[in-house]
Amino acid sequence: FAAFDGADAVRGMHLRVADATAATDWRLGAHHYREAGDLGRMIDVVTTAIPTIMGNGQYALAGSFITDIPPDLRPAGLALITSRVDMQQGDYLAAIEASQALLDSGLEDPVQRDHALLNLMTLHLNYGDAARTAAFADALIESGTDAHLRLIASATKAIAASASTGSLDELNQLLRAVERAQGADGALHLGVTLLNLAAVALLQDHTDQALRYATRSMDSLL
Repeated sequence: FAAFDGADAVRGMHLRVADATAATDWRLGAHHYREAGDLGRMIDVVTTAIPTIMGNGQYALAGSFITDIPPDLRPAGLALITSRVDMQQGDYLAAIEASQALLDSGLEDPVQRDHALLNLMTLHLNYGDAARTAAFADALIESGTDAHLRLIASATKAIAASASTGSLDELNQLLRAVERAQGADGALHLGVTLLNLAAVALLQDHTDQALRYATRSMDSLL
């Protein structure tokens, strides 16, 4: 195509596709903005899609777009994604530091603040720090603007408490409420919830139920 119509025509084609798809498919929109050389609009698409990226665990894919931007030129909110990539690679301390720095920067965007708290809550849970997990869960419950994330925070706090004095029945009820609230645009969140439900069912000796939850979790995560 470029050989016949020139680079400007190819760039124009990519921009038209990006403009037509960015609002409904962040991956396609970001790809075509990148191919058109419009990195600013590419990053705008990724930043706007942060809730979808976080809900579906699309960190590595989003990170592949972020690497095209020098660190000193990246919007601060993209640390939400890069910290999750660090977590996936096992670098919990770097992930915690990045999310904490973003939270401490005085975020004005309530969506990004909610997800910074979500990141820190999840990171400390995986790092094994129940006290900090509960503290960030409380902060998200009290100030979060997203009802679904507040519900996740309540369930996460119950998970942390279940290791010592918490009630498995209470945790099961909270997780089932989270499951009912989760839709198709959050496959990772749903998959994790179902996996947690499977673990609770197993602890309560409901092996058949645990297997059903685990199977559904795999279907959601794959």
